[in-house]
Amino acid sequence: MSNFHLRTWGNQVITCAPVLVPTNMPLRVSACSPAQNAKPVVNRPTADFSPSIWGERFISYTPADEIARAHKEKQVEDLKEKVRRRLITAAGNPSQQLNYIDAIQRLGVAYHFEREIEEALKHMYDNYYDVEHKDDDLYNVSLQFRLLRQQGFNLSCDVFNKFKDQKGGFQESLINDVRGMLGLYEATHIRVREEGILDEALVFTTTHLESAVEHLEYILLQNRLLMP
Repeated sequence: MSNFHLRTWGNQVITCAPVLVPTNMPLRVSACSPAQNAKPVVNRPTADFSPSIWGERFISYTPADEIARAHKEKQVEDLKEKVRRRLITAAGNPSQQLNYIDAIQRLGVAYHFEREIEEALKHMYDNYYDVEHKDDDLYNVSLQFRLLRQQGFNLSCDVFNKFKDQKGGFQESLINDVRGMLGLYEATHIRVREEGILDEALVFTTTHLESAVEHLEYILLQNRLLMP
């Protein structure tokens, strides 16, 4: 019997062909092979990405890269130490020290100098009422107020009373001090409830700064028209 026949194995259909063995062996064994269920070849599209602008810069690595990295790390540490020394040596000049701290924070690198900034501002706060501030201008008072408040030192908003006139409003002479007005405007955004002087300051600075912007835009436009 040499006819092929079908069998099932689970869910798979297989064809079986009889295999003859010598007559002295009564056993007949069937060799079975899975049915050839050929699947169509799927031609998948290949991605055609443009070459990286970095090339193989981040793939290849050489000892020279490690040397360059160590050199850059040393440069960073040297710069950090330089800034740290400036912060400490500026302790005798509060205005300069405040501007250093403000610049460091605006650059987003203050986390490198948290201890130095904390110590500097704490010293200013602890000695604030022991130092004469009658000559401080609007910008420096506003900057010190904002930095101390941001650091958690609750400096009183009464420090701005010196900039009020006899009628209880802010002095008109402050309008021309754009730098000081900007400093006061920023300081008003860390006010708390029932600090009326800062509420007034916000209205005062917003009104006149908006007017100053319009004036500056007009001047810039005039200068541009006068250019050949």
